[in-house]
Amino acid sequence: DDTTQGTDTSYSRPVALVTGAGSCIGRAVCEHLVREENGHHRLALVGRRPEPLSETGALFGDEGTDWIALPNAIAAPESAPALIERAITSLGGLDAVVNNAGWTPMKPVWEHTPDEVAAIYGVNALGPVLITIAALRHFRAQNAGRLVQVSSMASGDPFPGLSVYGG
Repeated sequence: DDTTQGTDTSYSRPVALVTGAGSCIGRAVCEHLVREENGHHRLALVGRRPEPLSETGALFGDEGTDWIALPNAIAAPESAPALIERAITSLGGLDAVVNNAGWTPMKPVWEHTPDEVAAIYGVNALGPVLITIAALRHFRAQNAGRLVQVSSMASGDPFPGLSVYGG
């Protein structure tokens, strides 16, 4: 019985890792996941900046029990396995991953430098693929898990300033 006094039920709740969790779509996804009708998930909040992650988490309860902030640049090849492991270790498991992070400077394509292009593809393509690989290894081992990839309509119909992002 979840209402039994003194019983810790936090580890029976599902855990979701959400990238880009500090704002916009990522924050809205988190709000959706913590509602009771959606399983009242505990959250591993991933993003570049700690402050927005803490602002998102503060909406949901106590840090360390209901959520943890994992500030991270997801494009670094070594970061994905570490993110998955930290979520599992800190929250007692991992049931879902939402790859939502996205980033680009808005400007004409000819103004991008090679380093910017690499950074854009790192956040928008390489990072999600690396996180997917690390998550799938865990999901296969536990014979369960959910993976959600958030994409942009800019990949099919980029508008001015989003050519590299939508590429």
